[in-house]
Amino acid sequence: GIGVDVIRHGKFKAAVEPFIRNDISPENKEQLSTLLNDIWGNISTKIKASRKLDDATFKTAVDSLYGFMPELVVKNKLADQLLQKSEYENLIKKQLKLKSDEKINRISVNKYINALDEEESSDNKIAVLYAAGEIFNGDEYQNIHSEKYVEYIKDLAEDDDIKAVVLRVNSPGGSGNASDEILFELQQLKLKKPLVVSFGDYAASGGYYISMAADKIYSSPNTLTGSIGVFGMIMNFKDLANRNGIRSDIVSTNANSQVYSTLSGAAPGTIPILTRSVESTYKRFVYFVTQNRKKSFEQIDAIGGGRVWSGTRAKQLGLVDELGSLQQAINYAATKAKLKDYSLDSYPRKSSPLEEFFKQTEEDEIAARVISKKVGKENYELFQKITNPKLNNGVQMALPYQITIK
Repeated sequence: GIGVDVIRHGKFKAAVEPFIRNDISPENKEQLSTLLNDIWGNISTKIKASRKLDDATFKTAVDSLYGFMPELVVKNKLADQLLQKSEYENLIKKQLKLKSDEKINRISVNKYINALDEEESSDNKIAVLYAAGEIFNGDEYQNIHSEKYVEYIKDLAEDDDIKAVVLRVNSPGGSGNASDEILFELQQLKLKKPLVVSFGDYAASGGYYISMAADKIYSSPNTLTGSIGVFGMIMNFKDLANRNGIRSDIVSTNANSQVYSTLSGAAPGTIPILTRSVESTYKRFVYFVTQNRKKSFEQIDAIGGGRVWSGTRAKQLGLVDELGSLQQAINYAATKAKLKDYSLDSYPRKSSPLEEFFKQTEEDEIAARVISKKVGKENYELFQKITNPKLNNGVQMALPYQITIK
């Protein structure tokens, strides 16, 4: 008895499929197969080269799940030897030429990064703006909230010590309107100083959209890239309510004043106007991609339609410029700004441990942790998709996948 109205542009825009189908669509199956095979191709090539294995031997080891059995791991050259933890410790000590009774001096990744942050600063700075998480309207600190990021971008544009900006994108997208606000401010920043984009795990839909102000885009081979498409979705409980004797009466001044409600569904004029909105947003999306990638509407539309690509495939299709790391993006930004000596600044600024503690004690945070623990992380994420008003407030540029490499 739960109904859903879906408006989308792009047959590959599969985020809505769980609500309108009982099976995977052929288009979604096709794009997932291409994506996963690209990612696996990148991973397996490196493993085979590292372990000096031929294709047939490696395929047999993988297909037979030899990785689950320690003795088969060594026998099939997936590892060199089996060691207990203490034996491994002794092996490290031997490499470091330490005595058996000496301790190994370890440092955590976080401490290592903090030590790097304490390097001497320079008057010339390159800012790395981290855009991680889903994209929302508003001014909260978690994820990517448009008001906060507009503020960050304006500060970077006006800071004369900042000579170039690297935008590090790790986002599956979100609100179309919020993405548009962020892109506009990045375009204004680019008028003043170089802007280079580096892709992390995700740069899809709204995450790809905000990158369209870049002078140059770097991606990793396995980045989930593109998903150039948009959708809108309206849930209603009309049939379920009617079965249980719940109904509503409407008094209004105009034909479509109600727009939509959970009890009555969408007004007659709502779906047509939302369809126009989705189509308009898609055309705007493609327009900015054509400008940045210097391709025609037809060329981008052919590889758009909501389809997700690997970074490797995105490079071949011209959706990104180079396959490379964040450091390579920083190096290019320095070259673009004609800098030899510079220091790095990271944004958003890190919160203090005390600030982080109080954030975790907010009522909503406590409730979220309790619910997540009760129903499981994956079920809670689905619950958020359905109930979070920020994810249901207009046209969405969002990625339907979360890829886990095991």
